[in-house]
Amino acid sequence: MSTTHDHKISPEEVSPEILKQLYQVLHNQHSAVLIGSEDNRIVLPQALNDLVLFVVDAMNRKQAVFMMPEDEAFTTQAAATFLGMSRPYLVRLLEAGTIPFNRVGTHRRIRFSDLLDYQQKRSKERKTILDEMTSKLDEAGVYDRF
Repeated sequence: MSTTHDHKISPEEVSPEILKQLYQVLHNQHSAVLIGSEDNRIVLPQALNDLVLFVVDAMNRKQAVFMMPEDEAFTTQAAATFLGMSRPYLVRLLEAGTIPFNRVGTHRRIRFSDLLDYQQKRSKERKTILDEMTSKLDEAGVYDRF
């Protein structure tokens, strides 16, 4: 991952009191409002309100949040780590055309959005297989036997 575009927000950067106040405002209000210089007021669109609430929730759980553009290019090692697989296995998926990539010189780069697409597709396939297995076990009368 490139460090020029990554933005890490650590829980230690905001006091617990401020996080509590932010949570209450964002969670209990229909729309949060930003007030700028000279009393310029902007009502946060629901999508931004939800995003800030997500960040505040994560920080309350002492989790850091990373933000990056979806077209950010990952190295093969960073992509493999993100997907929770070995680098050689990821390279096989790339070479098989399962995940799109491009080359920068001799190095492969994978867009973050392509990793997310693959991750969602893989999750959907896994869920389908598990649903089929559960259905077959249920039909055989062995599901939830105990």
